[in-house]
Amino acid sequence: MPLVAVPESYHYYLLQQKHMPQMHRSFTEAFEDYAVNFELSYHQFANRLLRKLNIEFDYSMGAFSGDKLVGFLFHTINTYDRKMMAYNGGTGIIPGHRGYGLTKKMYEILIPSIATSGAQAIVLEVLKTNKIAIKTYRQIGFEKIRIFESFRLINEVEMKETRDLSILKSVDLKAEYETFGNQSVSFGDTFDQLQYNLENERILEAWISNEPVGYIIFQPSLGRISQFAVQKQFRRKGIGTNLIREAQNESLKPLTVINVHKRDHETIKFLGATGFIHSLTQLEMQLPLT
Repeated sequence: MPLVAVPESYHYYLLQQKHMPQMHRSFTEAFEDYAVNFELSYHQFANRLLRKLNIEFDYSMGAFSGDKLVGFLFHTINTYDRKMMAYNGGTGIIPGHRGYGLTKKMYEILIPSIATSGAQAIVLEVLKTNKIAIKTYRQIGFEKIRIFESFRLINEVEMKETRDLSILKSVDLKAEYETFGNQSVSFGDTFDQLQYNLENERILEAWISNEPVGYIIFQPSLGRISQFAVQKQFRRKGIGTNLIREAQNESLKPLTVINVHKRDHETIKFLGATGFIHSLTQLEMQLPLT
């Protein structure tokens, strides 16, 4: 068994931009044995942290053993559920350094600072099967709020005949999208958060009779659907299916949808009918700060 530092010899520092190469190495090592494949190139990792997450280094911490980054917490702050919240976009401890309470210690240091930021809570998602992480978060004070389901597409979607339908590209997140559907999204896919990643997202709109009736937002390089919705009165006409098909045509990897609220039965039924299969379940947990 390799020798590791004793708990007293760990040091805790706020992360900085200069730590990005170390953060990538530690992220890769921490998630080598994870149930979900998180193998990312440095470019993909930097996009994930700097764009998709819009990491706030003032509220992100590393645990160091000597000069080696062995644990980390990545956070950003934005509006979610009509409140200002800090979002944990990544927690990891590399093998050989687990079991020393590093996550709890980092939060013990960070929580007072996050609380002064104006955030009313810290929110995160964790795999339902990751019992050790869930236990740690509960010990810190996190509580389960929602259950999210994730899906992946396993077949080629067929276009449906839809009269007068045009699918057009857009470059803007339009306020009217929020009136289209009942899809509840997690922190990372809210409109407030997506704005930071627009250069990596593609937006397609469905139009009928000079009126936008649906949209889909996705990352072509990853096949990752961030949001999609169709106006209620235009559903069951093939519009959603055709948006999925266009996204499939333009994506380099199989399409995935993550963090659909377990109670969003309409969306889950649509995904199943379109050819998506269930891939994993996550718990959303929150730690109140006020």
